[in-house]
Amino acid sequence: MIELEENESITKKKEIFEQQLEMIGIKYERWFSGRIHPFTGDTDNVNNYYRYITDNDGAIKLYLKDGLPIEIGKDCRQAFSATFENLIAR
Repeated sequence: MIELEENESITKKKEIFEQQLEMIGIKYERWFSGRIHPFTGDTDNVNNYYRYITDNDGAIKLYLKDGLPIEIGKDCRQAFSATFENLIAR
């Protein structure tokens, strides 16, 4: 039961974080619109640059791919930290 509640909590936090990523994508739309996704040919977006990772203890972490400007990466990490502050491995 506790595991299910934790999974629901993580799912909700992921939804909140992904909404924040949408806002980051809008904020930096000019940068993303100047890039083309190599596999789809579509305009690139922030969703192509991040992944969730869990460590052996089950703590969630954010992985950002290389190539993002420093400002965008910083905004993504700040949004992630604010959303998952109790679940991040320290």
